[in-house]
Amino acid sequence: RCSLTGTHTAMTNDTRATAAVIEFVTQWNLDRFSPEAVSLAKQCIVDGLGVILAGSTAHGTAIVREYAQAGGEVAESTVLGAGGFSCRAASAALVNGTAGHALDFDDTQLSSSPDRIFGLLTHPTIPPLAASLALGERLGVSGRQLLEAYLIGFEVECKMAEAIDPSHYRNGFHSSGTFGTFGAMVSAFAVLGALNFVNPDAMVVRVNLARAESGQELDVAYLATLSADAAPALASFLTSDAAPSLLSDTDACFLREELHRLLEDEGPRDWRSWNVGRERAVRAVASLELAGAADSCE
Repeated sequence: RCSLTGTHTAMTNDTRATAAVIEFVTQWNLDRFSPEAVSLAKQCIVDGLGVILAGSTAHGTAIVREYAQAGGEVAESTVLGAGGFSCRAASAALVNGTAGHALDFDDTQLSSSPDRIFGLLTHPTIPPLAASLALGERLGVSGRQLLEAYLIGFEVECKMAEAIDPSHYRNGFHSSGTFGTFGAMVSAFAVLGALNFVNPDAMVVRVNLARAESGQELDVAYLATLSADAAPALASFLTSDAAPSLLSDTDACFLREELHRLLEDEGPRDWRSWNVGRERAVRAVASLELAGAADSCE
């Protein structure tokens, strides 16, 4: 049994439930969880990994695993257990999530009220864990960031399971699927937030580059319209080994020129207008010059 609910009061306002969830997801971090909650989360993750490995041998898991393997997908994230392999993050989360619940041994959130069937609410760990592991591996987040994302998704899922009317289950809905979907979504968002803290433009760049690597067209003109916050991600890409396979020389030079123009158009600034984002952008553009990128466009 693992339940981390009751560790805070951020989501208790029933007059603005959606806003409260958004506020929690965007403002909470690992340091704000109690030591007990963090310790329980680590135990739940170990338990979740165990049931994923055990469930990987189930027939139902094999069906989903074969479906993912048949797609010949790009290797982004690992499918754990029997017949393990790598595929795109969404498929890895699907297979691992299926394995985690296949034997019905995953942890349970117990109800504190007598009106719940069997006294249970949901199996909370596997949805946010599967999502956090898959997307976290694809994006290279740290263990701390993964734990934080898992916890945030776990909390939202459990709070929703507590709040729903018991008729939800009596009418045939399995809360591990209905609320687990929200837990997985929130954890995935938290992984992205950890990687792109207060920098949505950098996230846009990474998402577009990932799409391009999977064979979709890269919208260079759109990337050129992003703010200076996107400069570090763009500069890193332009100097990477992957750039020549995704960009023509003309498009690469166009992006470099747009990065220079973007900073020049902002004009001179004094110390009062200094910010981390712009400083990173300036350094990113300077790194292009040091790499000799400017010379290749002359």
